[in-house]
Amino acid sequence: MINLNVGVGDNDLLAAPHPTDCLNTDVTRLNNVDVVCDVAHLPFKSKAFNNVYCFHVLEHTENPAKGLSELVRVGTDTVEIEVPHHYGRRAKSQHWKKGNYSLYHVCSFGNNWFHRCLKNFRRCIKVQYTFPRDLEIHVWVYLKEKAYGNN
Repeated sequence: MINLNVGVGDNDLLAAPHPTDCLNTDVTRLNNVDVVCDVAHLPFKSKAFNNVYCFHVLEHTENPAKGLSELVRVGTDTVEIEVPHHYGRRAKSQHWKKGNYSLYHVCSFGNNWFHRCLKNFRRCIKVQYTFPRDLEIHVWVYLKEKAYGNN
């Protein structure tokens, strides 16, 4: 099996790190995109990828819970996600432009959003708040481990 990078974007545009050795997807045809698709409708079989990466994508979707559900569906080991925290500077700006690209933030995320969305999956998750560029939420969902206690 291989890894999946959802929303690979344009490496010159985005500051988020992008893993190598992945099948790359995005909603727009770019040079480094292998499959054009939406995070809420991934055209892959369940458990098709070892690791799934999704950096700065869910805040651009109308239904981030559906996107999160799809990420968990296609992964077997780990799903790694990064989004801006709703108190962060980038989450509050609904629109920003760089070059020919316009990016809209449709939604934002708080402290417990991922825990609430994933509680029915009963998976172990780790949520970390980072400050490298702005206040962000970094989430790891461990698909092989069952949830324990209050995570």
